[in-house]
Amino acid sequence: MLKNRYEEMMQNSGIQNRQVTYKHFDFHVECHKNSEPMMELVENFVFPTNVAQSGIFAKTFRVITESVSGHKIERVIETKTSEQCGVVRTNCIDCLDRTNVA
Repeated sequence: MLKNRYEEMMQNSGIQNRQVTYKHFDFHVECHKNSEPMMELVENFVFPTNVAQSGIFAKTFRVITESVSGHKIERVIETKTSEQCGVVRTNCIDCLDRTNVA
């Protein structure tokens, strides 16, 4: 089974718990009747242990119009407001969901 091979690869690589977190979630087994288990996983595991720690990258843009020698010139000022230091990867739920619970 692919799950077993992936877990074996993660264990043998030596990177799990240092750089990579692996959480197996079988959508069809856990969500065969409703999407509540998936939402609990996101709220209780994925968000606090991954998204909240990794952050998001955000930038703001401000356009300033200046007059130079009778000509209007627009300058864009970029400001980085937050940085991201990690990645969360999942298979697309729509691709996995044949039960329409997502």
